[in-house]
Amino acid sequence: MAFVDQMKAVGHAVESILMALNQAGLKVAARNLRTWCAPASGTNGPAARTVSDALVEDAVRHLAFTTNAAGQRVLAPEGLYGRRKMLALMPDRHPAPRYDVGKTVKHPETLKAIGRPGRSW
Repeated sequence: MAFVDQMKAVGHAVESILMALNQAGLKVAARNLRTWCAPASGTNGPAARTVSDALVEDAVRHLAFTTNAAGQRVLAPEGLYGRRKMLALMPDRHPAPRYDVGKTVKHPETLKAIGRPGRSW
């Protein structure tokens, strides 16, 4: 990014800079560079669903694991809960809508995140 900014300051066009970089082996499209350089706003940030899913996954991990006396992370009794029990437990501990919690807890990536890849809720 700094190299492109330096070349733009000298007066080179972005497309010509990227053509030179492409010939050198660095494949970058102009639209990708513009997206990377754009200021953070609502249009180029993460989707709202991605953020809410991450919050739900974090809450599920927090409920599913505890720390023992030795300081190790171990599965809590709630970690054995199925989807329905987890749905019943989550509204008490997490303010997300029930739909978001149900879809996220059911997703296989969430199961991998909490350490239960082979389980199907």
